[in-house]
Amino acid sequence: MKRPDSFAQMTFKKTTAPLHQRKRPADTEGGQEIWLLTMSDLMMLLMIFFILFFTIIYARHLSARPATADVNVEAAASEPEAQPAIAKEPVPPPAQVAREQAEPMDATFSELQRTLAQSSGWQDVLIERRRENLVLTFPEQIIFDSGQADLKTAAQPVLQTIAQFIDAHPALVVEIQGHTDSRPIRNLRYPSNWELSAARATQVARALVDRGISPVRITARGFGEYHPVSDNETEEGRGKNRRVEIRLAATPTEG
Repeated sequence: MKRPDSFAQMTFKKTTAPLHQRKRPADTEGGQEIWLLTMSDLMMLLMIFFILFFTIIYARHLSARPATADVNVEAAASEPEAQPAIAKEPVPPPAQVAREQAEPMDATFSELQRTLAQSSGWQDVLIERRRENLVLTFPEQIIFDSGQADLKTAAQPVLQTIAQFIDAHPALVVEIQGHTDSRPIRNLRYPSNWELSAARATQVARALVDRGISPVRITARGFGEYHPVSDNETEEGRGKNRRVEIRLAATPTEG
């Protein structure tokens, strides 16, 4: 009868083992299998999700291709037929343009020289070609008294000749410039050389207008002593600086 008691004792010992010596389910091999099974299920779900996602994107791409093709066909059909190119006239090089513009001024300059050579009172007038301008320089003593802006009587025939020449060339525009020396002038009529030079230029412009030249073609400007052509330290230099210039230029043509 001792065998059954021994068996009972053995069974009791197994069932009454201390709790801290028992193995938790997570530490057993069965627990590791459960964790791996859960991870594999998650990976499978992710893979199925991405397969469905790319399948939907690809299906939308295929369904959109015919519509895009139709739009392109309609756009191509609605485009107007190409028009034949219109041949444009070749643009001449700048050097050729400058030469063509200079040729008429060369002829005008030669004509002006001939006109003045046949007239009297032009011996002291300087005639120059400055680029596209024809410049007539009148020394002060020809048309004005010193410190005054009233035209001399002797200047009237000179201005009549130049007015006739301008009138015969309607393409010319006129700029009249008044200049003085550096010696100051102060009086009630002309507070400075600026006012004096402007008054002289205006008087010449008015004389041309009185002889039939349109005011639209004329500009009068006074520069005072600020544009000298000679030294103001000598009497000779100051005499050259006291002058009136009549500049003739061709009217710019619109291209």
